[in-house]
Amino acid sequence: MKKLINGPYIKSSNNSNKIMYNILISMIPFVIYRFYLTKMEDIVLLLISMSFTLLTSIIHEIIKNIKDYKFEFKNHLYSLIMSIVIYLFIPYNTPLIVVALSNILSITISKIIKNINPILISGLIINIYFYVVKLKPLYLNMDLLILIIIFVISLSYLIIKRAFKFRIALIFISISIFSFILKSFSISNLYILFILGIYILPELYSSPKSAYACYIYSILCSILYILLPFEYFIVSIIILNIFNKYLDLNIAYFLALKN
Repeated sequence: MKKLINGPYIKSSNNSNKIMYNILISMIPFVIYRFYLTKMEDIVLLLISMSFTLLTSIIHEIIKNIKDYKFEFKNHLYSLIMSIVIYLFIPYNTPLIVVALSNILSITISKIIKNINPILISGLIINIYFYVVKLKPLYLNMDLLILIIIFVISLSYLIIKRAFKFRIALIFISISIFSFILKSFSISNLYILFILGIYILPELYSSPKSAYACYIYSILCSILYILLPFEYFIVSIIILNIFNKYLDLNIAYFLALKN
């Protein structure tokens, strides 16, 4: 588990484990509602996502500490959360084998290349699958009012607990709402927008650390979301994640010169 250092962005007594547990709690309403819409059949998809992600994380941990490996659940909490967000993010008609393979590859790539969000890698792999087999990704038919209530509850909880980078979430969602003027509005698109804004783009390790860099990052994400097809948007955010550390460094240098 990577350790989160309190910096100019999250100023509280939270440590990485507390933040992860709070993120996990905030996802419960989304998971329950998805279960309600799909009944038992969707539980298998979640279990597959969790199992293969955790297994991949454990194998990497064993390889890294082969001589003195000791299993600790907290070391794999991040991977568990990523698997649940992947489950919430992907189309419900994604085959189980594709879910398993995408999770394995995404966690492996994120372990090798730092600061890459594994959810975006998994989402890209799954979108490529649907493009290759020429199938249409399907999302659940949700009630708009219930979705907004869940969004408000989850977002409010995370803000109160100071468990995520809320500026990124609020700016991205607020600006990206205008994409529905250019594209056809649907509740499934709104759902994806909420999941992106709350759990994917503000992800602790792939997003910027400083407040000013977060403003720039969230505005860039919003513009890319509005202008690009979804697959290209995912690719552009993966590239942006790689360069976020340089954005932080340049902002810090600019502020140092200014002072």
